Amino acid sequence: MSFYPLINDTSENDESFLKKFLIDIYYKIIDVEDFSNFEIILSEFIIYIDKNVKTILELMKNHKESETWFSSIIGFFYQHGIGCDNDKNKAFELYLLAVNNEKSSSLKFTRLRSLEEENVNEFDILQNINVYIGKYLLSLFYCKDIILDELNPSVYLESAKKR
Repeated sequence: MSFYPLINDTSENDESFLKKFLIDIYYKIIDVEDFSNFEIILSEFIIYIDKNVKTILELMKNHKESETWFSSIIGFFYQHGIGCDNDKNKAFELYLLAVNNEKSSSLKFTRLRSLEEENVNEFDILQNINVYIGKYLLSLFYCKDIILDELNPSVYLESAKKR
């Protein structure tokens, strides 16, 4: 099932940009230190790239590997209304699509550098990155409030004072 019509004529520059963009998002996620601001930091990172966000979204949606490589990031765009209308249901579907791609991957997830050192093909590496990003974003989608409450115990203190 394809969410978007596919095209096969992505220019080399756009293809390189999209692959680098996916890998940059992956590194942003594995380097996260503050869950409370992560979505803001990632949104700002995307918005300040030297390319129109609507163009980035369209390139990802129309790429022949849209579902396999970019569904997680497209979901983030929809969740936060980056270059499109905010649609949490579509974001949720895309996160699930990314996570379910793990079943079709021949690899268990390991660090990107390990995969590169093992000479794993690029398709599998990018698919694994999408799965990893999808898992991370889906868990934030589900558990964001719980995670933030754990990091901010004053929420519990205020709640206890009200009782």
